[in-house]
Amino acid sequence: MSYLLNHPYQLFLAMVVLLPIAAEVGLQLSSILAGPPEDRPGLSTMYGGILGLLGLILGFTFAMALGNYEVRQQLVIDEANAVGTTWLRAEMIPAPYRDVVEKQLREYVSARLDFYSAGLDQHRLQAALLRSGKLQDSLWSQAVGLAHDQPTPITALFVQSLNEMIDIEAKRLGALEKRIPGSVWVVLVAVSATGSVMTGTLFPRRTSTVFLLVPIVLALVMTLIADLDTSRRGLIQVSQESLVRVSKTMNESSSPSPSP
Repeated sequence: MSYLLNHPYQLFLAMVVLLPIAAEVGLQLSSILAGPPEDRPGLSTMYGGILGLLGLILGFTFAMALGNYEVRQQLVIDEANAVGTTWLRAEMIPAPYRDVVEKQLREYVSARLDFYSAGLDQHRLQAALLRSGKLQDSLWSQAVGLAHDQPTPITALFVQSLNEMIDIEAKRLGALEKRIPGSVWVVLVAVSATGSVMTGTLFPRRTSTVFLLVPIVLALVMTLIADLDTSRRGLIQVSQESLVRVSKTMNESSSPSPSP
């Protein structure tokens, strides 16, 4: 199940296969039950309740996935602002700290961008995290040395922004790990399959609406929710443009001015 949740396209295909099969099971059950569907009002009432429950769960999971996506997007902007502020304040600290910090900040942003571009590749993810962690330690060591040598208000401002920059990485990791619980997905799939079984039972004829349109609509909605929830695969991804712009600004400021 976790594989499908990390690969929305495969989830869509799985649901398109599973739900029509569930409707076919309902169709076979209908032939066993006595009497036509209209003579089973209790079943129709139950069917309406299941559809209502399905709509409630879909709305709940969509709201959760959208909220998580918006938090991840905001944290990218917050991280870019924190890195940019640290960069600007680093320009005011004395050499040789300034040169070392600026170099390491460029490498740090590169590591953060590598972390996102790694997608679901665990080897690349761990390598990028290890690299950024080492750079954080090195930057903090520079800040400690600067605070001992130059205990000025400028130093205090630099240390504050550097601390915020480091904290945001932990927040971003937490936001990436915050996913819709697997138990919610199990209930959602179970209710969808149950609804498909009852659809086949109450509409005992193979029509395009029952056996194709409804499963595709449900599969699309679940795929959208999974796409929002992963933010690393599929069509909906968290934009890193804020960090890219900061990286570009850093690299441009480090380039030598052209000769006249």
